[in-house]
Amino acid sequence: MSSKRVALLLAALFCLFAVTPSSLFGQAASTGTVAGTVTDPSGGAVVGATVTLTDTATSIVRTESTNDAGRYFFANVVPGTYNASINKTGFRVSKLTGQIVNVGSTLTLNVSMELGSVAETVEVTVSTGAELQTLNATVGNSVSGATLQSL
Repeated sequence: MSSKRVALLLAALFCLFAVTPSSLFGQAASTGTVAGTVTDPSGGAVVGATVTLTDTATSIVRTESTNDAGRYFFANVVPGTYNASINKTGFRVSKLTGQIVNVGSTLTLNVSMELGSVAETVEVTVSTGAELQTLNATVGNSVSGATLQSL
């Protein structure tokens, strides 16, 4: 009778490790993403716009271009505060400052570009508040070093 219990316990432990390895070993995302759509005043996609993302703490710059649908995507963005700049010939430069990227979440920055010369700039500032993340159902959180060590 005891050998059946041991076999059943071993089978249960095997299933537990095989099904949920990431939750057992504490593996979680440590980065976020930035995505969005760039449109013109009529709502059409702006193809080939240059989207620049600058980390305000380190001044590291990342650049992407919009695709045929006017969409762009930055993967594996280190959490922090960023400034974004969208540039396309024939449109005013759009700047978004103080954008906060959190762990495991997607920051959505949709921009409607205004027609104008390259010398003109439109600057958008963000006020503190909750951001609604609509791309997926993931929830992330930042953990301090002290909290991590106490775990």
